[in-house]
Amino acid sequence: MSTWWQLSKAAVFFEFYRLIRQYFGLDIAICRPDGKGKRLLGGPGHEVNRFCKAFHRLPDGPQMCLKSDGSCRRRAVRTRRPVRYICHAGLTEFVVPIADRDVIGHLRCGQILDHVPAAKDRRRLMTLLGSASNGQKEILWRAYRQSTVIPPDRQKVLLLLLHIMAKYLAIADSRNVTVPQDRGGRVVAKALEYLASESHKDLRVADIASAVGASRRHMARLVLVKTGEPLLNHLQRIRVDNACRQLRDTDAKIVNVAMDCGFGSVQQFNRIFWKLTGCSPGRWRKKAQSTLSGPAQ
Repeated sequence: MSTWWQLSKAAVFFEFYRLIRQYFGLDIAICRPDGKGKRLLGGPGHEVNRFCKAFHRLPDGPQMCLKSDGSCRRRAVRTRRPVRYICHAGLTEFVVPIADRDVIGHLRCGQILDHVPAAKDRRRLMTLLGSASNGQKEILWRAYRQSTVIPPDRQKVLLLLLHIMAKYLAIADSRNVTVPQDRGGRVVAKALEYLASESHKDLRVADIASAVGASRRHMARLVLVKTGEPLLNHLQRIRVDNACRQLRDTDAKIVNVAMDCGFGSVQQFNRIFWKLTGCSPGRWRKKAQSTLSGPAQ
């Protein structure tokens, strides 16, 4: 049986992650059954919800989060069923066990809102923050309002995808196919992981090949054979996924988004973005921000 850490390196995990990131703009963590270790698939450049990060800096912040997260994690592991819950701060989270004969680990995703924050949400948050200074409260409220908003009907689709992902990993693990057993499989897994963490850089095939310990030609052939797509396709999708998140969550100029995500020019960005999404970056941003964020309250 694989460990939760080995599962996190499976190539299929990256493909599920890409799908969820593209359509929901969220990262996924794979965790130990006891919750004492995790790996965020998005890599170092993908931070948790800004509010959660700031909340953890408060004296009692980490303990409050551990209390609500821990009870729901234990329920998911005990029942072997996905759990959707609202944390103490009002954010929706998901925990989905990866289980066959035993629970290998679990997937975590979320830190989202069901609706655009309103005045009643501000009052509840101010009460939760208690003795924090007014300055801290305002910083946390601004971060809270920036949380991704996904309506409950779309959350059902997200939870279903996470459940399918966990079941697929459990079945594949029982058949000994999640963790690449041959060197070629390990090369592909390393290459995809390297792309996910370094896609914002001006990458050359030689850089990737050097990082995974293979020749350029051999690595490119393995990726094509084992995934069905050229290495460049994977890199383009990762960059567009990252661009979608910036377009949705920030007001950065499109040219800046293109450069931040590793594209050589805004023209190249527009062309690849249209190829993968079917619309221009500007149109995608307008639709995403009106659907997910709405006006600030």
